[in-house]
Formats: sequence, C-alpha cells, structure tokens
Amino acid sequence: MSIVLRQTARPRLAGALRQQADVVEQTLADLGVPGHVVAASVGPTVTRLGIAPAIVETRSADGQVLRRDRVRVARIMARADDLALALGARSVRIEAPVPGEPYMGIEIPNGDRATVPLAALLRQRSTREALDACALPLVIGRNIVGDTIVADLARLPHLLIAGATGSGKSVSVNALLATLLGNVDPARLRLIVIDPKRVEFAWLENTAHLLTPVVMDPRDAVSVLGKVETEVTRRYAALETAGVRDLAALNRQGSEPLPYLVVAIDELADLMMVAGPDVERSICRVAQLGRAAGIHLIVATQRPSVDVVTGLIKANLPARLAFAVSSWIDSRTVLDATGAERLLGRGDLLYLPSDAPKPIRGQGAYASDDDLARLSRKWRRKQGLPDPYAEEFANLMTVAERVFEETYQRALALAGERRKLSASYLQRHLRIGRSLAAEVFARLSDEGVVGGDDDDDDDCLGLAPD
Repeated sequence: MSIVLRQTARPRLAGALRQQADVVEQTLADLGVPGHVVAASVGPTVTRLGIAPAIVETRSADGQVLRRDRVRVARIMARADDLALALGARSVRIEAPVPGEPYMGIEIPNGDRATVPLAALLRQRSTREALDACALPLVIGRNIVGDTIVADLARLPHLLIAGATGSGKSVSVNALLATLLGNVDPARLRLIVIDPKRVEFAWLENTAHLLTPVVMDPRDAVSVLGKVETEVTRRYAALETAGVRDLAALNRQGSEPLPYLVVAIDELADLMMVAGPDVERSICRVAQLGRAAGIHLIVATQRPSVDVVTGLIKANLPARLAFAVSSWIDSRTVLDATGAERLLGRGDLLYLPSDAPKPIRGQGAYASDDDLARLSRKWRRKQGLPDPYAEEFANLMTVAERVFEETYQRALALAGERRKLSASYLQRHLRIGRSLAAEVFARLSDEGVVGGDDDDDDDCLGLAPD
C-alpha cells in the first residue's frame, strides 16, 4: 500500500489560481507522479505554480513503513504536455528547480496577458536605482514575480537575441535602444545600427547618438563592421599608451573622453548570406576585444540556425535573449537548452545573463511609437554642427582593405610554392570567402604573378614566366 505524504501546507489561493492548483495536483496524482502546490506567483504572461514532489510511503499489510521515496523531478518534467492538456493551455513549461527555491515551477499561460510599457517601468523607483548603477543600462522587461529585468551591457558585454517572426524580437531591440538613449547622453554613447529590413529603426534617423546613418544595405554593413574592427585596434593602442586596462580608466585620466560604442544588428542572417566569413570574423574579433575598448554588440536574428549563429559567434556573445522559436533545436542554438520553443510569442522571453546558470522568464518591455518619437525629438541632431568623432570614424581605413592586402600577400607566398593556382584553391587553402578569393586571384593575374598556358582553363592558371 502506498500513501502520499504532504509536508508543506498549500498557500491560500483564490479563484482561478486555486482551480489551476487543483487540476495540477490531480493530474500529477493520476499520472503516478504526485506533487503538491506550495507557492504561486502571477506574472504579466504566465502564472508559476511552485510544485514540491511528494514523498510516497510504501507500507506492509499491517501498516509498517517499508520505504519512503520522493518522486523524481525528471518524472514530473516529462509530464509537461499532459499538464497542458489538462489545463487547456497552449503550452506549459516546467523549470526545475526554481533558482533559490526548494521547489520546481510549472508555468501556465495567463488568460489575459498584460503589456509591459517601458515608460511605466522607467517610472518605478527600484528601476531607476538599478539603472543608475549601470554604465550602459538595458531594461529588458518584467519577470514572473513582477520585478524589472535590468542589465548593464558594459558588463554582459555582448547580447545575442533570437526569435521567430511575431515573437517580439524587433520590438525588444527598439526598447533596449530606447533605454540607452534615454539614460546615456551622446557624449558618452554612440550607436551604429544595422537594419537590413529597412523599417524598424526609422525613428533613430538624425539622432545625435548615431555615429553613421542607419545602415540598410548588407554590403555597406560589412564595410562598417570592418571600421568597427579598426576602431577596436585603435582604442587598444590608446589603452596601451596610457597604461590602463579599460575605457573607463582611460577616460578618468582627463584626456578627451572616448564614448562607448554600441553596434546593433537587427538581422544577422542577411549579413551572413552576403559575406558570411567576413561578417563572422569581424563580429568575433570585436566581441573578443570589445569589452575593454568600450565597444559592445547587440546581435539579433529570426533564424538561429547553426549556419547563421555559428559556433564562433555564439561563443563570443555570452548573454542571450530568446523569444519564441520554431523548434527545440533553435532553442538549443540560442540558450544551450530547450524551452524557447514553448514560449508564447508577443514578447514572452527567456533571458540568460552571461553569469547565470539558468534563464529567467519574463515579458519584454514595449516602447510605443509615441515614446520613440519623444526620444527622437529630444536627441535630434542640430543641423550644421560638425561631429568630429563621426568624421574621424568615417575616415578610418576599412578592415576590408587591410584584410585584402594581407590575403594578397599570403596568396603571393602560396604562388611561390605551387605551379598552378585557381580562385577555388585560394578559397579553400586560405579559408576566405568566394568573392575575396576571386578579387585576389584577379589581382594576381593583372600583375602578372600568374599567367595562362595553352593547357590551362580560365580558373586554373600557371605561374607567369620570368
């Protein structure tokens, strides 16, 4: 004979919460994995019921206790779909355990979802105090227990955002940029925004924070990322000269202060299709060295497949923000865990800071068009006034030019070792993109380093005679 023991009293619940708790407990009992509701919290999007796995006593016919077993957490986690069916919910996510609590959480969608306006969050005293402690404050949204999710981009130091169409990804990027503009003036922060979709960031045009106009052509984006890479190198030289370790220490020395530079990319997939190897190299180099130089990345994509979010890119963007994705495979690509495939869309998110073992569920902040227009008017650049820092950035030699020259020198060395070369051979052995290989090969041909033989085709030329 088995007896289920209840060790903790159920909290006092009202109305729909009590009904949900009854359904959850009954369903788990029917499935042979009993558990008890010991806590509850209502968030903007979901309600979380805290479940303590029950202890089951096995007794003999005369009532003696033979053994006591606690229901395994893994057995309850495997019942998410059964619970969703019993509750009539679109999906149910189970978190085990809830960080800092002695129970697991069953997250049930609310019947009436609440919007989380960015303006309302910013008016809260607790939010303002958290923002004041950040160099580059980000308001992400509100968590299940009602607290504002605040992050400091300077500490993250880079953020990867992923979510399918309609998940709220672009709305969140707008809210993040609005938080930055609303709390950091242009003397301390400059933005580069890459928007291949061309419609999401029109409100930013002509604002004083923008270092360049919003970049819409993926080919231009590759060049801009090259300049950012060069800016990283330039700042490291300044740090070395000053004998300091980071941008904050450099600016404290009293010289002309350098602003933080945030690069926001709204659709990484478009850039990877145009120039994947070059984009990957630039993002990885900036991400690896950017923290000390005060340069930070916010990279978003609606297609978090491994050919877009490559292993190198993922390894160098440690903080993650996942909205609803189409499959558990995409969830694993973003978070290294499943769960994002069970999100509800329209701002429902999982936020994984770089120093946290598990993601935090919340509802993303929403910045209305009026909020964005008000910010745009506040920071509208005054026409006719020069921007020395922007001009200096625009005049930097692009990394694309430097990379071409370095690749050409490597190709020359290779030409001295082989009798024949081709563009495809350069692409394979120098590990470069097809277009760069073709340009390098064309220059080798134009300068007479390789020349045609009667037996050679157009793409496989022998070395030119001395």
